[in-house]
This record gives sequence, C-alpha cells and structure tokens, in this order.
Amino acid sequence: MRELDFTTDQRCFAQSAGRIGSFEELTTVKLAGDRVADGNSLTVSPTLLKALAKLPALTTLALHAGHFDPTCHQVLLPQLRHLKFPCELCPLEVETTMSAILAPSLTSLQFYYIDAQDPPDARRYLEMFAKYYPSTLSELTIYLGMDGQGDTQLVDLLAPLHSFPVLTKLSCNLRSLVNVTFIDRDVQTLGEAWPQMSQLELLYLQRAKPALSAQCFGNFTHYFPHLQTLALSSVDLDSDLPSSKDIRTHHRLNSLTIGLILTTAEDPNLKAFANLLFTIYPRLPDLQFALITEQQAWVFVTFEREIVDS
Repeated sequence: MRELDFTTDQRCFAQSAGRIGSFEELTTVKLAGDRVADGNSLTVSPTLLKALAKLPALTTLALHAGHFDPTCHQVLLPQLRHLKFPCELCPLEVETTMSAILAPSLTSLQFYYIDAQDPPDARRYLEMFAKYYPSTLSELTIYLGMDGQGDTQLVDLLAPLHSFPVLTKLSCNLRSLVNVTFIDRDVQTLGEAWPQMSQLELLYLQRAKPALSAQCFGNFTHYFPHLQTLALSSVDLDSDLPSSKDIRTHHRLNSLTIGLILTTAEDPNLKAFANLLFTIYPRLPDLQFALITEQQAWVFVTFEREIVDS
C-alpha cells in the first residue's frame, strides 16, 4: 500500500494513529476527521508524528487537523515534498504546527486557514513560514484572515516570503476587513523577489484608491517573464488605457482573471481593456473580469478572443 486516505473520528484516530508507522512503503498520507463527530478536524498527537517519522518513503502529507497537541516534539520527514493543512488552524497553535515537522526537501506547502488579529499579526505568521520552511520551497498556497481597521500594503505584508526566491507558484488569499493596497510600482518588487514565478494569484480586498491601473501589465510582462497564470483582485480602469505599442508582448500567459473596482459591466472601457490584454497576451484564449455591484455582489464577465477580435 502506497497511499492512505483515512477519515475517522478523534477517538478512533487516537487509538490507531501509531499503527500508520508499520506501513513503511507509504508515500502519501491524508488524514481527516469525521465531519459529524468532530467537525471534520483532528488533533495531531506525538504518537502520530512519531509514526509518520517511521515512513522513509513519505513524500505527501495532508493533515485536516485544527489542533496540535502542545506536547508534540519536532520530527524529521526527510523525503517529504508536499505538505497540506486543509482546515482552519487554532491561532495559538500555528507556530506549533509549523515547527512540529522538519521537512528539508519540502517543495509545496498549503495552509488553509490562518486567522490573524491585524496586519502586523498576519506578517508575523508569514515570518514563521520563512523561519520553519526551506528556502527551496517552490509552491505556496495561503488563506489568511485579517481583522482590524485601517490600511496595509500588500507588498510589505508579503515581504517575509522573499525568503523563498525560487517560488514558481504563489496563491495568497486574504480575507480581510483591512483595506489592502497594491499599486503598479509594487509589481517590480515582487517580480524581483520571485523571478521564476509562473502562477501568481493575489486575492485581497481593496476598498479605496490607489489601486493597480491598466498600466500595471507593462510591469507584469517585464518583471514576470515566465508567468503563465495570473489572478488579481483589484484593477482600476479610471485612468487612460495604455497603447499596446507601449507594452511588450508576453507569449507565455494563458490564464488571466482580474477583479475590477468601481467598474460596471456596461463600462465602455471594458471591451477596450479586453482588446488590449488580448494583444499583450497572444496565447490567452479568454479572460474573466470580476465586478462587484453596489449591492456588494460579484458579477463575472468573460471575454473570448474570437468575439472581441471580430
């Protein structure tokens, strides 16, 4: 048996966790709690971690664990390459969770979901990523909540992740009450930090200007030459659209999703903007705009290259 995908309640899990270590050929372990009995979340125990450390071929681990026993000691998983925590973590146990598993070969990491009190607290969590995970990490997915008030700059918030210079895939989803600001010049900062990036998803709430303008795609084509997939939350079409002659053509991008602020589906600039993007990205078959209505509901508008070009 090479893969174990096990869903159970906490009582049964506590009794059987130690047995996992006897299946030394396991390469993939996925553990989840019973949705009815435990809310689909488990508590990771020292017994489980010791059992996982006995699996010499383990490369993929998914723990639907909302809690870590505070008595857990760090274990070494030398071959682990993919680690996923697909549930909300107790804020007081986030660092325990990160420090419990030493994985020097890790390339892919997913955390759903960390709830921060405010932007400084959120940044502190991201600093933990740099502290506990190897700089060779190439894929990172983070769902991060932020309470509090005021504004924060996305580029400053993400600065601790510059410790991962070979990132090729980054998905950062900020569910925030705080206004998050990301502007054109910030694109250069991120592009210089992650020159090999191929998939970039930056989802955040921006309630006020300044925001990314249509001019930002000149920076994206220049500073992200390997980009194939791009998703952005907030682009402002209030300023004049640039000429396609002023932005170099980018031949790698084939997926683009853009959230637009202060824009309606009837905006005459929308089709012109789509035309511009299809010119810049000749491999793009279609693109999707996400618009928020006055009723705070999302409306999705899709443009296909054939329709726009005709």
